Amino acid sequence: QTLEAFTHALLSGEYEKDIRSSDPIDIMQWIPWMITSPAENETPDEYVERVQLCYGAKSNVCGRIWGKGYVAYRCRTCGMSPCSAICHECFEKGAHRNHNFLMYRSVAGGCCDCGDPGAWKSSGFCTLHTGPAMPFHI
Repeated sequence: QTLEAFTHALLSGEYEKDIRSSDPIDIMQWIPWMITSPAENETPDEYVERVQLCYGAKSNVCGRIWGKGYVAYRCRTCGMSPCSAICHECFEKGAHRNHNFLMYRSVAGGCCDCGDPGAWKSSGFCTLHTGPAMPFHI
């Protein structure tokens, strides 16, 4: 079933399943498939498997969340903005020792930007969080 046929059936009410009574998890599996470009005749499960093979099933971004009082780091050499920060573990596993960095105690909390090319230069990624293998565009 093509995306166009599925969308038409869904919007016109011809789809055989009643969306309101469907399992929310089942519906959530269709959403990424619908908003991206699946291959011809590719099912949502096949699409997810292909994306995981291409881009990695494991995240290459740390994303660690910390609360008030956590000691984190800002590296002015690697951060893309004054708000960019990394956790202690990523700082230790990265090459920041001779950079212009600041160790600080978080006032409100935050999250680690290591591996996120939108917030951190790839040269500053730690050995565990190497960033996306290739850009993923929706």
